[in-house]
Amino acid sequence: MKAKFYHSLFLLAVVSIVGLSSCEKDIPEPSFLEADEPEINTYEGTVTDCEPETYTLWAGQHIHSGSLEVSSNAEYIYVTFRTSGGWMLQLTHLHIATEATQVPKNGRPIPGQFMYQTIHNPRVSEYTYVIPNTWGEGANLIIAAHAEVVLIGENGQVMQGETAFGGDTPGPGPRWWFYAEYSVEYCDEQGVTDDGGEEIVGDGDGDGGGGDGGGGGDSSGG
Repeated sequence: MKAKFYHSLFLLAVVSIVGLSSCEKDIPEPSFLEADEPEINTYEGTVTDCEPETYTLWAGQHIHSGSLEVSSNAEYIYVTFRTSGGWMLQLTHLHIATEATQVPKNGRPIPGQFMYQTIHNPRVSEYTYVIPNTWGEGANLIIAAHAEVVLIGENGQVMQGETAFGGDTPGPGPRWWFYAEYSVEYCDEQGVTDDGGEEIVGDGDGDGGGGDGGGGGDSSGG
């Protein structure tokens, strides 16, 4: 009788360990980069003159480590990770969908399966993804933005490392994560100057104020 009891306890312990392992492997702990590790580049660039929507970059669920900023125009969606308070980015992942169920996850998102990723070596406090706008004006998007962030002390040493998610809407599932809800909008074109220093005033219809419709600017975001 005792042998059967202990055998049952053993099987229960094995099942518990396997279950915990499978739950934990979807989101790795921050993997501090070695100095010689290469950077993986995807779309990158600078934000537009449009006023961005701003969300919180949550580290470790409750730590305000910076912000996530999203803006758009007819060609691109701009997503900027921006840290503050001594936090730095060492890895970012980005996925854009129209439903939260379309974000790759297993209880919580699996960043390794996101559309875009960049290793930041050296670490940075700001990084912008420039994604082709294939959704169009008025589309309601789910922005899943994940980062590995580290807190740098006054001596330049890493004091703390955390997994972070950008957004203020709690994601579905048994484990914490956040996402940003964003509605694609096109703002009026801002005034820019040509090569001769003359101001080109946008007329609000997105064609750059007449002429050939080029707008006089570089929309590549780079």
